[in-house]
This record gives sequence, C-alpha cells and structure tokens, in this order.
Amino acid sequence: MSIAWARLHALARGVGAKPFALLCLFGLTVGQVAVAQRLTLDHFMPFADVAIPLSAFTSAPVSVGPQKAVRYTCQADLQSTGASFLGFEAVVPLRDLEQASELRFFSRALGQSKFLEVHVLAPDCSPAEYGVKLSPDGWVESKIRLSTLLAVPTSPPSLKAKEAEGRIRFLVRNVFPGPNGFALERVELIKAPPPLKLVCPPETTVPLQTDASLLLRIETGDAPRFSGKIACYTSARNEVLLPAEVRADKGVAHVPLFVRTPGPHTVSFYEPESGAFTSATLYGDARGLVVRLSVDEFEKQQSLIAPVYVAPRIKLEGGQSIPQSVLVSAYDHRGQLLLSQIVSAAALSAGQAKILIPLPGLVEMRAHVYAEPLHLSRRVPNIFPLHVGSRPQDGATTAAVALPDEVTTRLVGGYIVALEKPPTTATLLGEDRFALWAFAKVPREVRLPLTLFGIDQPDVARMDIVDLSKQGRKLFAWQTRIGPIWARFPYDLLDIVENPNAYSWPRVQTLAKEAKDRGLRCIVDVPVPDSADVAASLSQNERATTFSNWLKWLSQYRRAVGDKFRIFALRLPDQPTHSRTRISYPSDMLYLAFKSAYRTLDSAGESSPSLLAVFPPPFDPAEFKAHLPNAVRDWTEAQLVGLYTPLPQASPDDNHIGEQIDNIRSLLRKHDLLKRPLWIGPVAWSSHPLYGTELTQANYLVRLYTIAASAKAIRVFWADLHDRAQNPWENSPANFCGLLDADFRPKPAAIACNLALFMLTSTKPVAAQTTDTLSVHTFDIELHSMRWPGKLYVAWTQDEGTSATLRLPISPAGCYAFDYLGAQVDPIRVEEALPPTSAKDEPTTKIMTFPVTHEPVYIWDVTTIPRRLPKHVHDHDREAMGASTNSEPGGTQ
Repeated sequence: MSIAWARLHALARGVGAKPFALLCLFGLTVGQVAVAQRLTLDHFMPFADVAIPLSAFTSAPVSVGPQKAVRYTCQADLQSTGASFLGFEAVVPLRDLEQASELRFFSRALGQSKFLEVHVLAPDCSPAEYGVKLSPDGWVESKIRLSTLLAVPTSPPSLKAKEAEGRIRFLVRNVFPGPNGFALERVELIKAPPPLKLVCPPETTVPLQTDASLLLRIETGDAPRFSGKIACYTSARNEVLLPAEVRADKGVAHVPLFVRTPGPHTVSFYEPESGAFTSATLYGDARGLVVRLSVDEFEKQQSLIAPVYVAPRIKLEGGQSIPQSVLVSAYDHRGQLLLSQIVSAAALSAGQAKILIPLPGLVEMRAHVYAEPLHLSRRVPNIFPLHVGSRPQDGATTAAVALPDEVTTRLVGGYIVALEKPPTTATLLGEDRFALWAFAKVPREVRLPLTLFGIDQPDVARMDIVDLSKQGRKLFAWQTRIGPIWARFPYDLLDIVENPNAYSWPRVQTLAKEAKDRGLRCIVDVPVPDSADVAASLSQNERATTFSNWLKWLSQYRRAVGDKFRIFALRLPDQPTHSRTRISYPSDMLYLAFKSAYRTLDSAGESSPSLLAVFPPPFDPAEFKAHLPNAVRDWTEAQLVGLYTPLPQASPDDNHIGEQIDNIRSLLRKHDLLKRPLWIGPVAWSSHPLYGTELTQANYLVRLYTIAASAKAIRVFWADLHDRAQNPWENSPANFCGLLDADFRPKPAAIACNLALFMLTSTKPVAAQTTDTLSVHTFDIELHSMRWPGKLYVAWTQDEGTSATLRLPISPAGCYAFDYLGAQVDPIRVEEALPPTSAKDEPTTKIMTFPVTHEPVYIWDVTTIPRRLPKHVHDHDREAMGASTNSEPGGTQ
C-alpha cells in the first residue's frame, strides 16, 4: 500500500496545477496480472481541459445481477468553449495494458453527445483513438481490442517505457453545442490469449498462371484460430495478386495466389492481435507459356457513359506452341463480366488492338491465349451495338445502329459491349490478368466555383527541383487524372520566419509552372505569426523579426510565382488538443496581420490576390465570432474551417459531419457572414488495417463529399494525395490517408473520388433524408456537355452488413445506377407508374426499386433528353476532337 501511495504522490507532483488529471493505479504485480483473467477498472478520476465543476463528475456503486460494478457519470455544458473535452481517465502500468487483449464497458449518452471517444496512449506508441456510438435510449456494450491499437510503435520499445504508465481516456467534446456527457459502468480489461506462433516454409514453389495456395501454420496453446493481413514485397516486374484478409481452417491458412512472373516474390504475413510476423519466398515455375498483359496509358480519362478504348500490350515468353488468338475479358470489381473480345495475338503484341472499357471504375482485365486463329472468323465492326438503359448478357458484334441527330458521340446514353465466347475445342496456351483503372472525364466547361473537390499536397512545397520534376510532376498528373483541380500547399511557419530565403525561388517557379500547366488551381497555405510578434513588429521592435520575415517571404513568393498563384490562405495556429492553454488573438492584431498580408501580396504583382481565412480544428465559436467581423470580413473572400478530426473507425454519418457543417453555417448566418463562401477541410480517413480497408476509405470518401454537397459547402479538401509509407504494421495510420499508395498507384479511393466528382459537379441539393437504416441525398443536375439534366440520388445504409430498398419514380428517359466504384446496379423490381394527377406532376413511366447496401449507390434519373444541345456542348466536343479553342474556365474562387 505504501508503494502505491508513493507512486500516487509522484504522479500528483508531475501533473502540477492541473486539477483533473487522473491518478488510477491497479495495484497489481506482474505475477498477479498473469493469473487474472479480468482486471476491473473501478477507480476513475475526472478528466477535462476546461474549468468544469466537480459536481459534473459522479460515481456510484451499482449491482448488475451477481456482479458488482461502479457507474461513472459526467455531464456539463460545453456550449461556450471551443476545444473542450469532458470525461474520465485511467493510468495503468504499461505491462498490464499490453497483456490485455480487450477493453469492455457499457456506455450511455447524456445530453447532446453523439459518440464517445476512447483514447489509448502508451509510451513509444502512436496514440490510438476508437469511436463508440452513444445511445440515449439504453446501455450499449462495447469491446475494443487493445493489442491491435498498441501494435503500431513509433519507435523501438525501450526498457524504460516498459516501466511507464499507459492511459485510457473516455471522453466527449463539444462538437454539438449544449449539455454534453455520458455514463460508464462495468469497465474491465480482459486478459490476452497466449501469443500465436506462425510457421511458414522458407521457400515455396508455385506454378505460373494458375491459382495456388500458400500455407501458413498457426501453433497456439488453445484451439487454432486467427485472422490476419497479407502483403507482398515485389518489384514492378514481379507481381503477386493476394487477398486482403486470410482466415485459417484447423490451424492452416490457405492463401490463394496468382503469380504473373517467375519471381522471386516475398510474401509477408502479419497477425494484428498478437503481433506475430512471418514471411515466405515464392519462386514460380516458368515451364509453360508466360503471358504478361499491360496497358501503357491505363490512366487515360474517359467520359462516364460514352466508353473509350485502351490499347493493351501482351508479351509472350516460352512455350512450344505458336499463339494465334487472345480472348480479352473485362470484369468489374464485383466480378461481373463487362465484355469479352477476341483479337489477334500479333495485333495485341504490337499494341494495335483496341479494347473497349464500358465504365470507369476498377476493371480486371483477363487475357487467355489460344493456339487456333479464332480471330479470323470474327471482325471488329466500325459501329458497335447501342443498348440504352441496360447491358445485355450476350450480343453480336456485327450489329449496326444509327444515333439520333441531337445526340453526339460523347453523349451516347448506354453501354457498348462486345461479348464473345471461344470454341470449346480451342487449345488454351496461357493466361494472365491485371487490374485496370478507368477514370471519368470531368466536364471542362463547368465553372470553377462549382467544383467541390480539393486535395492537400503537404510534401510538394518542400521538394527540391529534382524531386519536383520527378515525383511532383507525377503527383500533379495523377491529381489531374483523378479530377480535383484545387491543390493546397501548407507551409511551415518555422521554416519561413527563421530564414525567409530557405525556399529556392527557382524551385517555387517550377512548382507554379508544373501546377499551372496541369490546369490546377493552387492555394498557398501559410500560418499567421503569433499576435505578440505582430504587435512587436508593428511597433518597430528590433528584437521581433517574425512578422517582418513573414511578410518578406510572402512578397518573395508572390514575385516568384508571377500570376500563376492568386490565392493565399492565412492559417491561424492549431489549438492544443489536450491542454487548457489556448492561443488567443486580439481582434485588432488579427485585423492588422490580414491587412498587412493583403497589401504585401497586392504590391508584389499586377493582379489582386485572394485571401482565405483558415480556422483549423478545434473550432472555437467565441474566437470565430471575435475575428470574423473584422479581419476576415474586410480582407478575405472566403473562410476555410477545419472540422474535428473524424474518428477513424466511424463513418462520416457517425461523425455527424453534416451536423457540424450546419452548426458552422448557423453561426455564420447569425453574424450575417454567409456572403463569404464556406470551405471545409482538410478531412480524411485512413486505409490502415486498424481502421478498415482501402474499400472502406473509398466508401467514406463518397459519403463525406455527398454529405458536404448536401450541406451546401462550397469546397471540401481531402487531407493527402498519396500515402507516406508502405508497411502498415510499422507505421502510423496517419500515413495511409492518400488516394494513391506510396508508389503513386491509385487506390480505390482515387476512382471513388473521380466518380463522385463527376456525379456531384453542377448539382443543387434538394433534400437529405436520414433514418436509422437508410440515408438518401437528392440533387438536381444541371445540363452540361457530359450529362443530361435530371435528378441524382445517392443512397447507402448506415451500418455494415445491412441492406434496404429504395423505391423511386423514373422519368420516360430512363436512369442509370451504379455503385461508388462504377459497377452497375440493376433494379430488383420494376412497376408501371400511375398517370400524373395534375399538370405540375413530373411524368413517369416506371417505378423502380433498387437494392441499397453499406456501399453508396448513384441513381441518375435522366428526366428528359435535350432536343437541342447548348452551343458550349458542341464547342466542347470539337475541343475534345482536337480543335483549338480560346475559352478558359473563369473565376478565382
């Protein structure tokens, strides 16, 4: 007991004057922890970063059946503060925390709280957050795998860290103004199972061009059970296709493989629950015919409905027979056949055969090489069959069709397919397959203010000229292909004020030229110096050079980029997350800082610059109110407000993104500031295995942009364009928020962003209906050269594994439905519609019922096909065919 009190006293001295730091000790030795199966946390202390009375925190014993537990309650009014947290904290020995596999507790919402945050903090480990939905109607049991959250060390664990304490925090914050709080009971740690031992043969031989299995044996003290993640380390030439998740049967994991090249390939296995790791080297058997299929211009953009062609190449090695024909097939990410076409092996080897890609999305291309000259009995027609509204299961490739006069070739409203089957007697020599990304071409004549999407590129501003000409050029090219035209470059204040000449101005000129040549609209994001530095510099204090160096840097940057960058964002410093000390600005100092920055930028070039005010999270309504009527309203043209960092395990719906935007808009409306456009960002979800998969990231991206568009946000920025690391189990989840991976290859989020940009551009929100099961957002589509006017429905179910149906009236022109990655969604039921009862009712011919799952689905009701297309449509078509044009998108915002 004396040792525990000594540690308690030491911790109390360490927290200083903070009255609400938690000092909770288990009081168990290592030996006792090893024997115990459950460790009950029954002593909590309140945690808060604002002055909240102790009466807001209560605890009382409660009996639940034969068990005894303690109920903790905290509730306070968090309406008037910005970065306020309220909750409980436990300090536990790190060894006890690492040996526990699960944290279990019951929670309930009090007041306006929507979700509960659980923060797990351990020395030498990345801070981990977990989100739990709170229910005001009853107690909800939650289970969190602690071993998974602590499996990402930021540095090698030290001996000293093993003796330190870990922290578990349960807290809510004032995302929603008003009384906030929650209640906890039956909080306990569950002892971890014995560590798993993985055994893998050091060398494994698998045949080429066939599905094989890699065996991983699991040895445990209990019954064999596990689930894990597979990754592979290969060069660009040696590729292995692997599933994202592996499960075992009776202690042996069967991993299906597809090897395209002989290798060698290194396949690694990581089990997140125990941290077990193993790897195997694969050597392929190359005795048969080796087929290597590739597409040089696979990132070529296309329009959504009118398909385009790609010219794949095939390389054949080995084998005794002479290949004559190749059957090329395309499947969507759901495995549904899109097309199959027989072409000459010689033409395909020369890259002269054109293969049709019907839709943007993730398309898997498969090539089957045959010995017979199958292509001699077939011919590729000049005009493919047109099928409006649905894709047939089979169709002849020789049929011809005439297009109506008012429909241009870029407005074909249907799917063009060629489905062929080889004879059953054909001799198959070899096969290959690879993933092909097809992108939707963003309408070029759409005005820039209507473009909702933007992307942050934090590392581009720090690249030298060599990296900028290589990696930077690739990043700009990929952003252009994906579609968002707004690029934001955040700078570090420390680099600017310590040495205004730290940045090479020829490199800045190169950055501006590369971005401008790609058609990107760039934003230079610079933080504002502290108010004390501003006051000292304005009073000509010789010791204070921060503000003067900052203005000098702005002037040099403006001259270096010429007229290529006209938008500068002035960012207030980030507020500390877990501290009661806040950075405050006197209103007059912020006003003078914005005024001085504007005049400096205006005098450095011919064009007047555009200034944005950036308010990073946490969002402080009181500070926002104090600053907006002065500096922001007088010297800026828009305001970019950062939302709270979303809980990575929770969807945008569960993070209440729409309600947060509505709160900000209501505050702007209250102070008559809605004339300033509202920008949101940066926001992102990670594809790290701790928080989901790459498909989950793409799913949440579509939801984010749909909710933001429905909430009338002018622009939303994604936090990063590419990942920062390759190995998830060795790096923080924050390094995996990009649309591209670390090798600049697109992830599913890239095509999801591209498709969402195409669908949500030039739309007007009409309604948003959200229930406990289904979310449906309705938009009106404006006419432009890539789409006809109509209505757009974006729908999804709230929880994973749930499904629902959506019944919609469809206009006579028909509709198109596809999911967030471009795969077609067919209606499950079609009914004849009733005639309209009045002249105001829109005519409908069908009532269709569509299936809706956790994956967002787009339903585009075309309403009416325009009889006469606007002039700019034909201009756009001529430009797409190579004709010159002098028109450029306008607008600075």
